[in-house]
Amino acid sequence: MPIPDLAINIIRFLVSTYKLKNETYAYSEFGKYIRVTFSKLNEKSDAEEILDLIRNFDEKKLVEFYDLLVYATKNFKDFLAEFKAKLFCFICEEMGIDIKYLINK
Repeated sequence: MPIPDLAINIIRFLVSTYKLKNETYAYSEFGKYIRVTFSKLNEKSDAEEILDLIRNFDEKKLVEFYDLLVYATKNFKDFLAEFKAKLFCFICEEMGIDIKYLINK
C-alpha cells in the first residue's frame, strides 16, 4: 500500500526548497511523475529501494524542473547531484528511515 501524502509532501518540499518560475508545473506535470514514481514505495520499503527510484529518475523530467529554476547558479550536473541527495534525505525522513547505517555499509 502506498504511503499516504508522500507524493504531495515531496512536491511541497521541492517547491519550498527551489524557487521556481512556474509552481503550477511542479504540482501538475512534474507532480504526476512524482506520484507515479514514488507510488511504488510502501511502509516496508527501505533506503536502498528509495535510492534505486531516485537513481532511475527520468533525466528529461529533471531537465524540465531545472529549467524552471529562477536562480540556476549551478550547472546541471551539480544541480542533479544536490537534487537527488536532498530528495533522498527528505523521503527517508518522511518514512522514518535512519540513513546513518548506510555510511558504514
